[in-house]
Amino acid sequence: MRNIVVVLLVAVSGLACAATPGPPSEFVGLWQFRDNTAWVAINPDGTAFQCRIAPGGTVYESEGRFVPPQSITWKTIWGTDEVTSKFDHLTLHGKWGDFAYHHTGVAMSSACSRPAK
Repeated sequence: MRNIVVVLLVAVSGLACAATPGPPSEFVGLWQFRDNTAWVAINPDGTAFQCRIAPGGTVYESEGRFVPPQSITWKTIWGTDEVTSKFDHLTLHGKWGDFAYHHTGVAMSSACSRPAK
């Protein structure tokens, strides 16, 4: 009987993990704020990374996770941002304001601890 309970628990938890959707495809990619040293990377698996380099050189960064239907919860600094996309821009709406990013081919700075590929 105990084995049946364990098998059922594993099966149910596996279904729950498989049912968690990733971000919409229009959110996935590397995004840059204007031509500034501020990037957001959103991966197909829902992981995210944000790096901003202040004019004085201080690096601010955080890992995050996409939360359906359209939010990213950051581990540090930024809290939760609502994410929207329009045309070729991604906008993060959060406690610090609204910031529009554009898709970029400019690599994240090597000053960031996890430069995007």
